[in-house]
Amino acid sequence: SGMINFAQNNIANGAAGIQWHQDFYDAIKTPQTCSSVGYQSISSRIEAESFCGMQGIQTEPTADTGGGQNVGWIEVGDWLEYNINVPAAGNYTLNYRVASTGNTGQLQLIAPSGTLAPTTIPNTSVWQNWSSVSTTVSLSAGQQKIRLYASGAAFNFNWFQLSPASTTSSSSPQSSSSVPA
Repeated sequence: SGMINFAQNNIANGAAGIQWHQDFYDAIKTPQTCSSVGYQSISSRIEAESFCGMQGIQTEPTADTGGGQNVGWIEVGDWLEYNINVPAAGNYTLNYRVASTGNTGQLQLIAPSGTLAPTTIPNTSVWQNWSSVSTTVSLSAGQQKIRLYASGAAFNFNWFQLSPASTTSSSSPQSSSSVPA
């Protein structure tokens, strides 16, 4: 807050020849939290940009099917939080929609019960060439805050979805690719 106050009071936008970009303010502000935000149903896709708390991420327009925004410029230690409502305890298939130009990306789902499902992000060759990656997680019922933590860097993230897992599914991550039309 000290840097923001300094910038606003001493080198504010509009000063001769100086224009601060919003990313400057975003980079130095206190992380957002989910304390007073409603809970999203997991019965539908949850867009990456619909987080209620975050640290270190940025958004950009996506070329993925459906348009909108994706989260990008992800570095190790960045995170996104979502308030979700899980209708029943059990195993759920977790699908992420991701893109990357390398093999360094990794997301961890952190739930109230602890860290679940570290998922490696595949190399899709281009930042906007989207792929779906799946794994199975066990969640408790009810309203809860989950965190998607970047334990590996350099990928884009567009959305995630949780759906009841079939009884024959495996708990190992699986990947499938598709390119937007």
